[in-house]
Parts: sequence; C-alpha cells; structure tokens
Amino acid sequence: MQRVGRATAGCLALAAVFAVTGCSAHTAGDGQKVADWVAAEAHVSAATSLVDTDLYNQSITLTVAVDPAITDEDLSQLAVQTDHRAEDAGWSNPHITYTLGANHSVSNVGGPTTLAVFDQLRHTDGYLAVNARGTVDCGGSFCVSVVSTDPAALLAAANQLIGVAARVGGVQTNLFFAASTEGGRFVVRAQPGATPDAAVALWQSIAATVPLARADAYEAETSDGSPPAPQLDLIVASADQQATAERLVAAQTAVEARVYLAAG
Repeated sequence: MQRVGRATAGCLALAAVFAVTGCSAHTAGDGQKVADWVAAEAHVSAATSLVDTDLYNQSITLTVAVDPAITDEDLSQLAVQTDHRAEDAGWSNPHITYTLGANHSVSNVGGPTTLAVFDQLRHTDGYLAVNARGTVDCGGSFCVSVVSTDPAALLAAANQLIGVAARVGGVQTNLFFAASTEGGRFVVRAQPGATPDAAVALWQSIAATVPLARADAYEAETSDGSPPAPQLDLIVASADQQATAERLVAAQTAVEARVYLAAG
C-alpha cells in the first residue's frame, strides 16, 4: 500500500496535512517501533500495530494487552503516554485498543470519558464482560455481559450503563448501551431517552408461551423524525413455534417485531 515517487507539487499540496512527516508515508516498521515501546511499559504483556501506509490515508491501529489487575490511575497514565508516543511518531489520530483479559476492552475513541466509564464498569460485580468502544462483542459501543437471561434484568443492566455514562458526562448519546447474555443469545440495547421497554415487555409475553433461541430488543431511529420505534427480533427452533410467536406479535401494534426460524 506504500506509494513512492510522488511529484514535488503533490508534496507541496499535502504539506499542511503531513506537517510532521512531510510527504513520506509511514511504514509497518514505524508502527512496530511504537508497538515495541508500548510492549515494554509496565503492566503491558504485548502490543501489536497495523499501519495503513497509503499517503492519503495514513493511520495506525494499536492493540495493547494489559494486566487486568492494573489500577485505574496506571491505566489512565498508560493511555495518555501511548497516545503521545503514537502522535510523536507522526500519527495525528491513532486508534488504540486496550484488552484486559479476554472479556474486557476499552479504546481511546472518545478520550478520557470512555476510559472513565470503563473503569466504573470493570469494577462492578456481576459483569462477565465489559466493553467501552473496544473489541468485545456484547451488543453495543458500551456493553456488558451478564449471567441472567431475564430480559428485564438485561434492560436494567443496559439502563445502568446509561446511568454511568450520564454521571461521567460527555459520552455521545446516539450510541447503543447494551447488555447481553454470554455468547450474545439475548441482547437488550438502549439509548438515553430511547429504552426498549415495550419490546422487552413483548419479549417476556412471548417467552412465557414460546421458547426462544435468540432475542434482540432495541429502538430504531425513524426516517421521518418521529420518536424511535421499539423493535424486537426473535429466533425460534421450529415452524410451529414461529407460527405461535407470529400470532402473538400480530395481536399488538406497539412493537415492530420479526420472528425468524433458526437455521438448520
């Protein structure tokens, strides 16, 4: 992806954009130097880099494995130092993700606010996984995994995330705050002012009659500017279960719900 031999005029046109590094693209080796520096820091067990060397889209993505026992203060200091190291190497907007064990992840997207939310969540009992704009897939930009499969408990957990974000302040409100079961079979996704209470109530009603293989409750933005519409996606194991669930869906109008048959 690295390009060479650009005309001088091209360099002059790009001088304002690449003020730090001139008109030369970064290399994978440049990114590895940053990763090697991070890997040598306290509490870090490994660090990898991915560099896009295209002159018009130079970027670096760092993934840093951190000791889960790291203190909040030390994690914050590591994040600041890593940001500065990547910026000093010439990347103005590095993307950096920190993994603390297999199920806890936070990135530098959103800055210190994101990290502050993560710190509060990772010290909360009962969460099997915690993600704050990181790489753990638990249903949302900010999300947790819990043991309970009760949709009301999942909704409560999602609302708790919104509460944490509100107390910290400065978090984008158009992001999904989600709670899921381990493995993601059941998920509730909420946004401030748009929690899927009606979808969860319908889910509970259907689950009392039909066993569900998967369920996802959320609210979706509308194209006409009206309030978000509650949504419910269900997966069942048999055609008979699908027919029963669809009859229950058809008996109400508050939620846009879909019932799918599990593959295989």
